[in-house]
Parts: sequence; C-alpha cells; structure tokens
Amino acid sequence: LYSTLVEFNKQGFSFFMKQWSENDALAEKAIRAHSANQTIDGIAKGLGPRGELLIETPEGLKSFQNGSVKLQSTIE
Repeated sequence: LYSTLVEFNKQGFSFFMKQWSENDALAEKAIRAHSANQTIDGIAKGLGPRGELLIETPEGLKSFQNGSVKLQSTIE
C-alpha cells in the first residue's frame, strides 16, 4: 500500500486509470449519484483524469466529484 501511495503522489491518478477501469465494478451500470446540491441518475462511464466519476445522462456526459453513489437496483 505504501509504495502505491508513493507512486500516486509522484504520478497522480492518471497513472492508475488503466488498472482502475479493468476493475471498475460500476462500469456501465445504472447509478444514482447524490451530493449536497445535486442528484444525477445515469450510466457510470468510468473516471476522468482527476478521478471524477463520469455519468452518461440524457443531457450528455456529466462529472461527479464528491458525494455518494448507489447502483440503481439498490435504490428504493
């Protein structure tokens, strides 16, 4: 873990994007992302270069940077 954190500090998130996308449990799943000032429903499309969640919505691709995310099948 320490060596990974050191590498992250040196190279940033973009160094890990390929590995992340290969293991992304939310990829192509229907999700709801919620923060203090917004709720976005859509399809998870991976992460952007700064680590933000990308969500495909009827209005287009949106980015989500903080809050909580739930799979649509778990939303009541």
